[in-house]
Amino acid sequence: MNLKLKPEILVHSFSDFSGCVFFNIINGQTFALAITATELQEFISSGLANPKWDSSLITRLAELTDAI
Repeated sequence: MNLKLKPEILVHSFSDFSGCVFFNIINGQTFALAITATELQEFISSGLANPKWDSSLITRLAELTDAI
């Protein structure tokens, strides 16, 4: 499964690469997740969540992507 970030979502890695900040260009919502860009890419590429992630992180990621 190949997921994509929704077109209205911009993502930027923290300077120390410990996580990412997400910005919704439509509603202005900004939030940070403790997920590296590499982990995000792996999730988008495979659609499989890392077993160490809690359910709230997985839910948030699903909201950012075209996952149903």
